[in-house]
Amino acid sequence: VIYIHAYAFRDCPNLKSISIPSTITSLAVGFALDCQNLEEIIVNEANAKFFNNVVDGVSDGNVYQRLTDGGVTLLQYAAGKPNTTFEVPNFVTNIAASAFRGADALQEVYIHKNVTVVGTGAFRGYGAGLTIYVEGATFSSDVFVLPYAGWKTDWIIGSKEYYVENWILQ
Repeated sequence: VIYIHAYAFRDCPNLKSISIPSTITSLAVGFALDCQNLEEIIVNEANAKFFNNVVDGVSDGNVYQRLTDGGVTLLQYAAGKPNTTFEVPNFVTNIAASAFRGADALQEVYIHKNVTVVGTGAFRGYGAGLTIYVEGATFSSDVFVLPYAGWKTDWIIGSKEYYVENWILQ
């Protein structure tokens, strides 16, 4: 297996863990969409393109993708984790579309200034209560892009479409 397509594990309520082997060279955005009980996605350390963030020997259980331009995309947050807070690691430059979809326990997400692209609906599916903190935010169509229906637009602050209650620009 070298490819996992979009929606491969969509709406799998009993799925707790996914293991990504070293042979995988392509993971489609949304491969684990709406898996509310998914606590970890473990990437084989020998995989050249995808990885987990490991701090002090502990994996965060999320999937990151190395980009050819040197950037890194947070491809999929493991939505079933009980964490109420998540800080996007400093090495991340992009957040994939639907990356946090279904992560209902999250109440706060911290995004640092190195993130330049946030995909469509990255935080879609939340009820009231999610607060996103953006470090050094400068909003322009060239910095934070949500490509919706072919448009390039500013991040929509407080948009009901994205179900974010508060955007706090730091």
